[in-house]
Amino acid sequence: MNILHLISSGGFYGAERVVVELAAYTRAQGHSVAVWVLESPGADAMMAALGGRDVPAERIRVGRTGLAGVCRRLRRRVQESGVEILHSHGYRTDVAAALGGAFSPVRRVATCHTWYSTTARLRFYEKVDKGVLRFFDRVVVVSPPLRREVEAAGIPGARVRLVENGTDFAAGGETRERAEALREEYGLGRAGRLLLRVGRLDWEKGNRTLLEAFAAGFGGREAVLVFVGEGTEREDLEEMALRLGIREQVVFAGYRREVSHFLLAADLFVISSWKEGLPIALLEAMALRKAVVATDVGAIGSVIVDGENGCLVPPRDAEALCRALRLVADDAELAARLAQGAWECYRRNHTLEAMGRRYLEVYRECLEER
Repeated sequence: MNILHLISSGGFYGAERVVVELAAYTRAQGHSVAVWVLESPGADAMMAALGGRDVPAERIRVGRTGLAGVCRRLRRRVQESGVEILHSHGYRTDVAAALGGAFSPVRRVATCHTWYSTTARLRFYEKVDKGVLRFFDRVVVVSPPLRREVEAAGIPGARVRLVENGTDFAAGGETRERAEALREEYGLGRAGRLLLRVGRLDWEKGNRTLLEAFAAGFGGREAVLVFVGEGTEREDLEEMALRLGIREQVVFAGYRREVSHFLLAADLFVISSWKEGLPIALLEAMALRKAVVATDVGAIGSVIVDGENGCLVPPRDAEALCRALRLVADDAELAARLAQGAWECYRRNHTLEAMGRRYLEVYRECLEER
C-alpha cells in the first residue's frame, strides 16, 4: 500500500505520537509511507520525531494561498506518486484531504482524535470538520463516545470504525537513572509521593480542579505535583498554587518531548480533564506499571475499570479526586495491584502492534471497496 498521512500540529502530543508510531509501524510492515506536516507550531517537533523513526516527511508551507494551495499540491502528489490511502488527522488536514483527494481513486481516511469545543472559533472548526468528514471512505474514532458524536453528525455508521490508541513504550537503564535523579531534585525520599500530570495547560484539562484536590490532600506533606506541558493557563495555575499555599510543592516542568523519566519517577499518574479522547500519556503510564487516577470522560472509562486497573472519579469534582489520590497514595498494596492491572490491560489491547493491525484492516477495507 502507498499511504500518505496529513497532520497540522499544535505541539507534540497524543495525536502526533499516534501518527509517528503508526507511520513507522506500517512502513516496517513493507508499505510505502510518507507524512506531510503542515506549517504549524508543532511542525519542528513533528519533523524531528519522524526523522528519528526514519519516516519520509515533508514540511508543507501554507503561505498566502492557504489550504487552497495545499489542496492543489496534494492533488498533484496523489496523481504523480500513486497514493492509495490519504489519511488525515485534524480539521485542517481533513479539509485538505477532502478537497485534494476529490475526483481521484485515492481512498480517504480520517482519524478523529477528539474535538475541543471550548471557544466559538473551535466550535466553528468542529462544524466544518463534521461536514467534510461525510466525504471520507472511513472515519476512525478513538473512543465509543466519539463514535456516537460522529454518527450524530450524519456520518453513516457503516463508514465509522473504532480504533483505540496504542503505543510502543519502554524505558531503559539511562531513563531509570534520570528518574532517580529527578526524585532527588524534588527532595523526595521513599515516603515522598510524586503525582504526575502530562498534558496541555488548558481549561478543558481540569488542572484547576487538580490543584484544589492536591492542596486539600497533600498540602504540607512530603509530596510534589508535577505538570508536564504548556498552555494558556500556566500563569493562572501558578498564581492559583500560590494562593492555595502549595506553590513550593508544585512543579511546572514545561513542554517535554521525552516524558519517560517523569513517568518512571512518578508514584501516581493523574488525569483531571473534563474532555478527552484516549490519551496516549495514559497508555504510556500503564505501559510503565503506574497507578492511575483519572476522570471518567471520553474513552478513559472504556480502558480503566475502577478498582481493577485504576481509579475513576467524576470530572470537576475536587473532593472526589482528592479522596482517590489519597487512597492510592497511602495504600502501597492497592497502588501495586492497580499498576499491575494497568500493565496487563496495556499489553492486551493498547500496544502499537494492536493499533497498527486495526488500521491496516481499515486501509484494506477501503482498497477492496475500490
